[in-house]
Amino acid sequence: MNRHFLILFFGVAICLFSFLSQSTLNAEDRDINTQITTQEQAAEFASKLANEKCKESFDKSPFTPDSYVAQLSDSRWSWGDIEPMGINGFSAEIGFNMDGSDQKARVAFNLPPIHGERIKRKK
Repeated sequence: MNRHFLILFFGVAICLFSFLSQSTLNAEDRDINTQITTQEQAAEFASKLANEKCKESFDKSPFTPDSYVAQLSDSRWSWGDIEPMGINGFSAEIGFNMDGSDQKARVAFNLPPIHGERIKRKK
């Protein structure tokens, strides 16, 4: 009888594990399909992308969500502009689809060295 109890116990455990794993996968699938629908969400996402790119290139993270205004056009968000002075010399141009795909990120440092600390591009 103990053997039958163990088989039943392991069968229930496997079914329970399978059920819990399926629920977790569904939650992850919902995260993948999240849409960026507001200017605030787009600005937050864009500033994160800009800081990642800037950190990679210049070892700096100067951007905040309110550094630029996010604009939606044809289901694609754009944020920022490459400009001469930028934010402490840094500027960014970010674009991505409403689902976060097709990310394009450009950052630049445009402040002449005479006006501030010299920033060297990481190699």
